[in-house]
Amino acid sequence: MAPSIVQRCARGTPGVLLWERVWPAIESIARKRAPTGLAQFFGEDAGARLRAMPLAQLGPFLPQTIAPMLADSIPRGIPMLALITAHAARPLDEDLPPLVAAPTARGIDFEVVDWDAPGVDWSRFDTAVLRSTWDYIDRFAEFSAWIDRVEGRTRLLNPAQVVRWNTHKGYLLELAALGIPIVPTQLLRPGDAVPSMATGEWVIKPAVGAGSRDARRFRDDPEGAAAHAQRLLAGARDTLLQPYLGRVDQAGETALIYLGGRYSHAIRKGPLLAPNADATAALFAPEQIVARDPAPEERALAQRVLAALPFPGPLLYARVDLLRDAQGAPVLLELELTEPSLFFPFAQGSVERFVEALQGMR
Repeated sequence: MAPSIVQRCARGTPGVLLWERVWPAIESIARKRAPTGLAQFFGEDAGARLRAMPLAQLGPFLPQTIAPMLADSIPRGIPMLALITAHAARPLDEDLPPLVAAPTARGIDFEVVDWDAPGVDWSRFDTAVLRSTWDYIDRFAEFSAWIDRVEGRTRLLNPAQVVRWNTHKGYLLELAALGIPIVPTQLLRPGDAVPSMATGEWVIKPAVGAGSRDARRFRDDPEGAAAHAQRLLAGARDTLLQPYLGRVDQAGETALIYLGGRYSHAIRKGPLLAPNADATAALFAPEQIVARDPAPEERALAQRVLAALPFPGPLLYARVDLLRDAQGAPVLLELELTEPSLFFPFAQGSVERFVEALQGMR
């Protein structure tokens, strides 16, 4: 006996929609696809089970192939939210389960959509929120073109101009020119000569990158650091040279999360880069995360960073990642405005604050 659609397609998650619109669409599709209706289409008694299923559990039991047909059967003009991820990131994004549960509880219609899913009509979403599009660095030109297309069809959050500015870490130098203390950074572009580096510890990483991929830490190996920089440049990738700030080994990194322009919560991230080790081959490097109360000087610097942004706010989400320099003062490591983890599981009420900020912007 062939497996039913319920059995075959449990991994699909086309969206969570209100029953009064979904069920007539399901019945209509079933009649077109199978003469005997729901029983043949969904498997024996599956239709009744699906209809009795709580709304929050519906999505995983509908196949991806039904999603376009289902969307065509739903009246236009009804606000619909897209939460944008990547296929490889779905099982890894720890923010996604609470983020799916929160709008479900509020009766907000939404779909979880891969950014590169073929055939998506982005104009049927009134708002599209970037979340875990973590594979874009391997296809940056394609992702940039997608941002341009989507920008003209729906409201993108964070906005396209923010994404374009933030996906290249050259923004660090712009912020430094405005007086923001940053990790000392030198930006190299293809064709530039790699400078000689003194003995000590260095971090070499691409200017367009995420998840610490292709980022390496070198201890007392200036030749190795220069060689890694040269490899990145030879691959036509802008490259950052930074001294390794050793206080991170004890104090860790502080990430402050802002939702709708307001401080929400913070976490401590342990050191990510082992000395003289290969770069991670995973989608992102393993992280050690705990909740943290930021120091007043960290809160103050994060506010200065957000106030210095070259576009109007507030933004739906922002994460300000800080380290301590040799004197113990906080400095900006990175500013995450595109697809950051927001660490909802580490802060009670944070996902509700996210949804509240989102609804205020729709």
